[in-house]
Amino acid sequence: MKTILTSLSLVLAASPAFATGGYGCIVDDVNIKLEIGGGLSHGIPSGPFNNSGKLEFKDKALAHFDLARIDKPAQFWQEDDDLKVLVYDEPVSSTVYTSMKLIIDTKWSDAAARHVGAYRIYLHTANGTSQSLQGPIACDIE
Repeated sequence: MKTILTSLSLVLAASPAFATGGYGCIVDDVNIKLEIGGGLSHGIPSGPFNNSGKLEFKDKALAHFDLARIDKPAQFWQEDDDLKVLVYDEPVSSTVYTSMKLIIDTKWSDAAARHVGAYRIYLHTANGTSQSLQGPIACDIE
């Protein structure tokens, strides 16, 4: 009996803890080309780490927004079937003050076997011009 309990405890101790994973979202549509992702802690405190990302606007009139840093999400939610990411940045441009807010809002889809939903981007400049873009997005989480 002692041998069985010792063997069982060794097997349980050798199994993975599943304390970390990752997420990744990709879009390549008529508006943008976007890749964002990073590591995820499944413990407390949870949240993303080691984020990286690249955002490119297809409309070259918006090229100054390409400087936006999307590697540091301002807010991140992963609960049940939801994955939501908010990125805010004020890209440094030599010509005009700008701000950019990117919202990713997805839910798990059994049919797609991944998180699917929509992205929304809000762009603002100091001279009062604003623009918003939106489209579908897919994300994977492990």
